[in-house]
Amino acid sequence: MQAAIGRNLSTAALIASCPSRNYEKCYYRTIEARYPVAKFRTRRPPGLKKGVCEPADDPNCRPIGPDRVVEWFGGTELPSPSSCPAQPSPPPLAIDCRQPPSAAQQQQLLLLVGVPSSPTATGTKRRAAIRDGWMRDERVGRQVAVCFLLSSLTPQPQLAALQAEAAEHKDMLLLAAPETGMLLRNNTRYSGYSKKGRGMPTFKQYRFFQHAAEHWAAAPFVAKFDDDTAPSLRLLLPLLASLHPRCEASPKLAFIGAVNWAGVVPRAEDSGVRLDRCGFGWGLRASLHNYGASFGTKGSPGYIEACDLRGAALPLPYATGAGYIFSQALLHWVATDPQVVGWVAEASGPEREALQWQKFEDTSTAYWLTYSPATVQYVDIGPLIHDAACHVDGARKRARDGTYRCALAAPPLAATPLAATPLAATRSGNSVAAACTGAPLAPTPLAHSPTHPPTTDAAPSRRRRPPSNSSLLVHNLKTPTAFSYAWRHMRGDTLPYDHAECELEVRGRRVAAGAALPKRGRGGGSKARGRRGGGGKGNGLQGRRGKRGGGRGPARKGRGAGGDADDDSDLPQLFQLVLAAGKAADQATLMRQQNTHLQSVLRTRGLATHGGKKALVARLIGSYRSPQLSTHR
Repeated sequence: MQAAIGRNLSTAALIASCPSRNYEKCYYRTIEARYPVAKFRTRRPPGLKKGVCEPADDPNCRPIGPDRVVEWFGGTELPSPSSCPAQPSPPPLAIDCRQPPSAAQQQQLLLLVGVPSSPTATGTKRRAAIRDGWMRDERVGRQVAVCFLLSSLTPQPQLAALQAEAAEHKDMLLLAAPETGMLLRNNTRYSGYSKKGRGMPTFKQYRFFQHAAEHWAAAPFVAKFDDDTAPSLRLLLPLLASLHPRCEASPKLAFIGAVNWAGVVPRAEDSGVRLDRCGFGWGLRASLHNYGASFGTKGSPGYIEACDLRGAALPLPYATGAGYIFSQALLHWVATDPQVVGWVAEASGPEREALQWQKFEDTSTAYWLTYSPATVQYVDIGPLIHDAACHVDGARKRARDGTYRCALAAPPLAATPLAATPLAATRSGNSVAAACTGAPLAPTPLAHSPTHPPTTDAAPSRRRRPPSNSSLLVHNLKTPTAFSYAWRHMRGDTLPYDHAECELEVRGRRVAAGAALPKRGRGGGSKARGRRGGGGKGNGLQGRRGKRGGGRGPARKGRGAGGDADDDSDLPQLFQLVLAAGKAADQATLMRQQNTHLQSVLRTRGLATHGGKKALVARLIGSYRSPQLSTHR
């Protein structure tokens, strides 16, 4: 069931097609067949589990090395990267983004990368950091061309500075499209008209797609990477080579990225957003589960109506905005199809302020692909994509796969729906098993805000870890030194992890050299003084034995650690802090729900989820270092 592009789905027709509103039952098989997804990860060396050799004396076990390659492990079976004949390394090209190379030179390339950038001082620093980081790879200029995307409509004197920089480096493309802030000037409806929008480069980015389809038509693949993302071309290019049109059985229309699922509301009058996202899920089952669920209490602040009642399109696969890649044939369709061209023109037309298009550019792109007359093959590299983060146990964490999803320690799976594959034996606990199977964690939906989608497939903390030579894309690099750190550690050799170095270069913070792992304390268990004992693993907040025992967890003070071990005398002041911070929060609805959502937020931050509301709120407060904190009353 699909409406005309840019138009909401008929709620009456949708519910008539599925009166029970159990969309998983009604549509799962249909959607799964319509959007084939192939899943890839890096090959795990024999005997290596969680980054540690088990048993320790296994002679076949070895650390992750430069020979680690990307391989298929589930979903639609595609050729292995090693199945396509290797091509000799081509000679270097003199690439100037202002003047595209000839067709013969483009055929030497495997990938054209567009990096949306800004004319601000931050944008200038990011471009310099990228040039000194992953653009130093020897493949850039031979098999890969990189162009920073800016607007030729930028006012002076900024434009003159950009033109001079482009002449010097020859890696900048000034497109005849406005920066989003030039076109959308009004405050957003979803902020109560109090703030400007995110200003994502939606119009400029689509103009790049059109430019690449017209002037780089011989390049086999075209990518969009954010300017806070670093790719591993060492891992990426062999995967792309296996999907090259010259390879046997390679898909003609391929879309590559970290695949998640969500519905979109083409005309969200309630939020003033064009293609507002709803019904998010790490997998199709979870997204269908959330698609028909409302969040919060109707009539109260933060209430979110179910997607099906808002006219949302049925859940579709999209690649997260950190970076995604088109095959040339698919890009050409996106750039030239009259429906898509008309949709973009309408987004910049008279209604551009009433229905703004400046967020969710990743789901916007995916929405267009659902109108392709031919089947699109989605290639999910989610286990290889993650946000950059430092951790005292980073050496172990960075050796794990499963960064945007679960870590699969099982052998490669058969080509069966992932949701039908029980993986509970590979990890303890329902949350990880559900993340692998695609099943919701609980029959009741998790609450979410428009900016923080629910994580019913579980959002494991492994999606944030230090860059390593098993990372294919690392996102959220905010400092210039973060790019040089990622460049060093994402190359072939395995460098030792130094937590102080990571904190200084990636996060700009100084920590004591050789910082120790958190000490593990014993919780009160059933012997705790209080209402309940409790097992399980968790982070104890203070050393007292609290109302609920906590099992194992780092204790911050005193003896042991209980999960709810906060001092009752501090609670009034604690809630005053929460309420005061909530008034200034950007996401005022994030914490207005019940314990279920508090636990999901803590889970995404890698924190313990046991205890009552007071402990959960206190634990979340302790994890933030700024007053921009949403409230739970």
